[in-house]
Amino acid sequence: QHIMEVDPPTSPKSILEIFNLNLEIAPASIYSNKIAFLPENNDNEINILVGGTNDIHCISINEYDDESINENNIQDIEEMYIRLKPNEIDDSLKSILYSFPTEIQTVCNFSEKDYCVASDSVGNGLIIKSRDEMIELKLPETIRRVEEGWSGIAIDQYSSGNNSKSAITHHFGKWICCFNENSEPERILYNAQHPTSIKYICQKNTNYPLIACTELNQIAIYDIRTSRGCIQRIQTKETVLYDLSISHPSKINKFTVAGQNRSLRTFDSIKFNPIYLSSSISKYEVTNLLSSKFNHSVIYASCIDSEFVCCDQNKDSSTNFRADSRWLGISHHFTKDIVVGFTESSKLYVFNNASKLYKKKGKIRKHSKHHNQDSEHKPQIKKPCYNKNKNNNNNNNNKIVEETSSDDNNMIE
Repeated sequence: QHIMEVDPPTSPKSILEIFNLNLEIAPASIYSNKIAFLPENNDNEINILVGGTNDIHCISINEYDDESINENNIQDIEEMYIRLKPNEIDDSLKSILYSFPTEIQTVCNFSEKDYCVASDSVGNGLIIKSRDEMIELKLPETIRRVEEGWSGIAIDQYSSGNNSKSAITHHFGKWICCFNENSEPERILYNAQHPTSIKYICQKNTNYPLIACTELNQIAIYDIRTSRGCIQRIQTKETVLYDLSISHPSKINKFTVAGQNRSLRTFDSIKFNPIYLSSSISKYEVTNLLSSKFNHSVIYASCIDSEFVCCDQNKDSSTNFRADSRWLGISHHFTKDIVVGFTESSKLYVFNNASKLYKKKGKIRKHSKHHNQDSEHKPQIKKPCYNKNKNNNNNNNNKIVEETSSDDNNMIE
């Protein structure tokens, strides 16, 4: 499998640049992510896709230059450099790439595929490989009529060919429409609860992509090869899960979820066992998640208000940053250490050398054992410690996982 090479960060700190886009923006759903990177041929130019109301806007910016950093145009704080004045984007650097018939809900890209995807309020999908090459995903007639609401789209990152499988889910419709490599509908799966995010995961022992979908406080795992579809349901203690992120899928088998309870929960994608738990990383609900390609224990999260969090799961440390308004999405570059965020006030936040955001002064977590993973990286399992009251006679409170089996599915609580 082809693995993209990443550029190592150069500056000793992260550098934040802020751009005014002056676009007409609709806030969309709480589950929406409306920003992604578009593959570019020019190394010095970065193309960013932003979801407006019905239009996908393409914004072109130049990569920052280390020589342009001086005391007159930046503010030096503990974790990063911040440019003092927001940059204005000229109209010549903005263009409309595509227009949907209804409001855009999802625009995102994936770390192992050099193209991005988008969907609107009724489930129309789009695969964007370049400015001139786009593939429309047409839904079957049986599920085309649906109430407008959030829809999510995912693409198979594990295929080696030019075309990949994809899947679209709809919050109110409670269905998942799976497409084959030729972008034709292959199968329709139905959710037990309202879905809030969707991703493809892969198990190394099978090398076949599975679909992971968060449904309220559950993580449902689907396999389209089986007759029943859903093969596993993972029950979490979250009230509602908002997003799911895959950690470097070509090397590490793990994924992280977060939501209303403001905690990061990481599971391995082989046996679906819990690996990490980071509690209360923010003040309000976590709506979007990203995993770093440069440090596999670092997670980026945007919250329902204006808070942006960079958390290291191996250390008791995090960096919190507040923007001017509510976040509408965050995205990680394909090969560069760049994370971008988009806010409700039509401002673009570009974090250069984003892997240097987290604080390195945190206390090292104590772990009980190592999880058997790839030889290059062995994530450590955090020792469960939910119940610290020694006088409590209920032994079940000390467990982090409780498995029960039934004829229909396996539940993990």
